[in-house]
Amino acid sequence: MAFGMIGYVIPLGRYSKIYNKQPLMCAALASQDQYVLPYLVNVYGDRCTERWFNDSYKITDKKRATGKPYVRFKALSGLPLNAMGG
Repeated sequence: MAFGMIGYVIPLGRYSKIYNKQPLMCAALASQDQYVLPYLVNVYGDRCTERWFNDSYKITDKKRATGKPYVRFKALSGLPLNAMGG
């Protein structure tokens, strides 16, 4: 668990130069009232990866409901899996 979400983090033992003394989050999965949100911090933190993600998302027919580090969806059918895991 990381920040109240299921998360994939880099432990402090491997990378301790963090301002908030928390493990460095790479990705997480959160659940809100009506949505599931995969947080893709690696996409947010790297312009090249963000460009690839945006281009991959554009070629799908899925409605885009995103914030900076997350993609919001109500059902798995609304998630562009090729953009998420490509």
